[in-house]
Amino acid sequence: MKNDLKSSNAKGIVDVSILNSPTKVASSIFIGLAGFTAAWAFLAPIPVKVSGLGILAPVDGLFTYKSPSTGRVLLPFVYNEKSGKIKYSVPEWSQKAYQFSSEGGKNNYKDSVVLTEQILDYLKVLQTTRMPTSHFSGGIESGGAYTVKMQDGDVIAIIDKPAARQALRNNLLNLQQSINNFKNLLAINKESLELSRDVETAKTDMLDPLNNLVAEGFASRFELNRALADATSSRINVSTYTSKLQELQLEIKKNQANLVDALSEFIRDSVVFAFDEAYVQSFTTSQWDFVNVGSEIMTVSWSKVAEPSIVPVFVDQKAATEVDIGQEVILTPLGFSASEVGGIKGKIDSLEPIPFTTTTLSTRLNSQGLAKIVSPRGSVYQVNVRLLRQDLDELRAKASSKNTNYEKLLEASTDNTGGYVWNNRSNPPIAPREGFLLASQITTRTRTPIEMLIPAVKEITGLAAPNKLIRFNLNQE
Repeated sequence: MKNDLKSSNAKGIVDVSILNSPTKVASSIFIGLAGFTAAWAFLAPIPVKVSGLGILAPVDGLFTYKSPSTGRVLLPFVYNEKSGKIKYSVPEWSQKAYQFSSEGGKNNYKDSVVLTEQILDYLKVLQTTRMPTSHFSGGIESGGAYTVKMQDGDVIAIIDKPAARQALRNNLLNLQQSINNFKNLLAINKESLELSRDVETAKTDMLDPLNNLVAEGFASRFELNRALADATSSRINVSTYTSKLQELQLEIKKNQANLVDALSEFIRDSVVFAFDEAYVQSFTTSQWDFVNVGSEIMTVSWSKVAEPSIVPVFVDQKAATEVDIGQEVILTPLGFSASEVGGIKGKIDSLEPIPFTTTTLSTRLNSQGLAKIVSPRGSVYQVNVRLLRQDLDELRAKASSKNTNYEKLLEASTDNTGGYVWNNRSNPPIAPREGFLLASQITTRTRTPIEMLIPAVKEITGLAAPNKLIRFNLNQE
C-alpha cells in the first residue's frame, strides 16, 4: 500500500523549467551588454576636442612691402634677348644704394656722384619690362615659373616719380656746373693770379725802403702815398680773385651737400630694399602700376622654401580657455578628407595671452584676406603649434648610399607627406605647401561618458544653468 502511494506521488510530479533555452541566451546577452555598457560608461576615455583654423606658414614669417610714396612701380624684371625670357635682375647699384642709405652721415660726395649717375642711367633707359606676375608668385611648388629670391639689401622695387628724378638730376647738374666754373676760373686766371701776387709782393717790398727815403728827405710823401696805393690796389685785385675762388668753393660744398640730401631723399621715397633673405609669395601690384603711399607691392616670406615647423592656429574665446601647452593637435588641410588622409600631427608650443582683432591680424599676417578668413567674428586667440617632422637622418643615409634597388624604389615612390608626421599611413593626394589653411582639432582632455552625462542631466533638470545660456548672456556665442 505504501509502495503504491509513493509510486503514485512520484508519477504525478512533473519538472517544469522557469526559463527556456532561448530566453536564457537572450538574458545572458542582455546582462553582458549591460555590464559592458556600465563599464564603458564609467571607464572609457573619450577625447574632448576643440576646433581651430590654422595657416601652413611660419609664425610672423610673412611680410608685405608697401610703397613709400606715390608713383609708378618698376619691378626689376628684364627681358633677356639672347634667351628670350624675362628674368628677375637686381640693379648693379643695389648694394651701393643700400649701404648709402644705411650709413647716413658717413656718406661722401664722391660716392654720391657715382651712385647718382648710376641711378639716373638706369632710369634713363627704362630696362624693366612687363611680365605676368602669376608666373613669379610662390615658385614652382605653387604654380609659379620660378621662385623670386632676394638677398639683404637688394632693390626689389622702384617707385618712379618724374619730379623726384628731375630734382636729383638738377642737383647733380648744379654740382657739376659749379665744379666746372671753379676749374675754368682757376685755369683762365692762373697765370694772371701768379703775376698779380708777384706784383703785390714787389710793391709791398718797395714800401719800407721808400719810407726810409722819405724820412731822410730823398723822396716826397706823395711818392710814398702813390706807392702805397699801388700796393693796396694789387692786394685788392688778388683778394678779389681769391674771394671768387672761395665763393665757388663754397658753392661746390653747398651743391655737394644738396646732392647728398637729394640722393638720400630719392632713395628714401623711391627705392624699396629687401631687409633680409626672402622669397616672393605673391605680387600685389603689376609692373608699371600707379600706387599711392602705403599701397601693397608684394608679400614675401622670410623663411626658406622649406616647409615651416611652427604655424599659427586661431581659436575662438571658448576654445581658448580649454587649450594648454603640450596638447596634441591634428591639422588637416582644407579640402582633404580627414577620414581618408587624417592630418598632420603637432603639439601646442606657445599661447598668445590676448585676442587679436581683424585689424591686428591683418598687420600681423600681412594679409587682410587671411585675417578675415581666420577671424570672421572680429577677434580670435592665436595658438602656436609645432608640427612633427619625420626623422630624415635615416632617409639621408639611404639616399647617400649606392644601393641601386633603393634608388629605384625612391624614384618610383610618390611621397606627398611633405616631410611631416601624419596620424595615419595614407598618402595625401598632393604634398601640403605653404599657405594652406588647416582644419585643426585640439585634444584638450579625456572624459568618460558618465562624466559627460551628469552635467547634461543637471542642466535639463534645472540644477545648473545651461552653459550655452551663460555664454549667450556674456555675448560669447
